[in-house]
Amino acid sequence: MKELNDKVTGALMKTVAVGVCAAVLCGAASLLGSYTDSVARAADRLQGAATAGARIDRAVEAVHKRLSRIEELLPSPPATPETLLLRKLDEIKHRFGVAEIGVQSFEQKENELQIPISISDGLHDYTTLINNISYLEGLRLPAFTIQSVTIEAAADKQKAPARFVISGRLHIPKTLPNRESHGEHSSL
Repeated sequence: MKELNDKVTGALMKTVAVGVCAAVLCGAASLLGSYTDSVARAADRLQGAATAGARIDRAVEAVHKRLSRIEELLPSPPATPETLLLRKLDEIKHRFGVAEIGVQSFEQKENELQIPISISDGLHDYTTLINNISYLEGLRLPAFTIQSVTIEAAADKQKAPARFVISGRLHIPKTLPNRESHGEHSSL
């Protein structure tokens, strides 16, 4: 009887072990199935995003073409000293990026129209500052006259860079050559 009891206990233990293994395998199969479904859904979403990106690129390109066409159709504003100063000011703002640019109102001095300007920003790179000063000095029509360049040390050198301030004036003659009249001048 003891032998029979040992055989039944052994068979029962083997059955329990097989049952536990079967349960673990079923759980693993279920997790694997869920993982496979999740990966398939992620792949579908990624494909949709790639398609959307291409559509957005095409739409942006179409908008740029339309804007270019509109610019071609619109008449250019007349080249007055004021418009030339404002266009050059826009170029300077674009060149200096995030720098703070202070602009005062138009001033008329002698035979010139001018705008006092101050440009300030953190000094991250001396080479860029020197190149930007050279750019300003190289402007011809309208011209930029630098009155001062100041470099101020930061109060906390660990947290903030030194700052630079360029003060000057953007100026242009009040009388410009008139292109239509071949040599005659228009006065403002």
